[in-house]
Amino acid sequence: MANVTPIKSIPGSGNARTAGEMALGTDTLDPGFIGPANQNIQSAAYTCVLSDMGKQILHPFADNNARTFTIPNAVFPIGAELWFINRRNTVTISIVTEIMYLSPGGSTGNRTLAANGCAVAKKITATEWMIMGWGLT
Repeated sequence: MANVTPIKSIPGSGNARTAGEMALGTDTLDPGFIGPANQNIQSAAYTCVLSDMGKQILHPFADNNARTFTIPNAVFPIGAELWFINRRNTVTISIVTEIMYLSPGGSTGNRTLAANGCAVAKKITATEWMIMGWGLT
């Protein structure tokens, strides 16, 4: 590529990416970049897996069915984050036996994510999660 100006780099790595590489989701050196490789589209009941950590789990507009996405026990390390995005109908975000607290209120249990809602769940201890978001009850 001629005359390409890097716009993002990892300090000290000497690795830089262009806007085009980031737009195409080819920014493999930055695990926080949301591109095609960091999205998991689900149109069925789904149980999250370790490789979902840091990804967005998307319930697409094309699926007009209520779905349940489950966070299983003891799979994720403390500090893990799961992003849930719902484009249509409702998604229940379920927890098996660990505890999930709704922020900021502190109530526990499964949560419902409305259409066009977005939520993030973060594991805060070995058996506890905190969940917050928009369109989340």
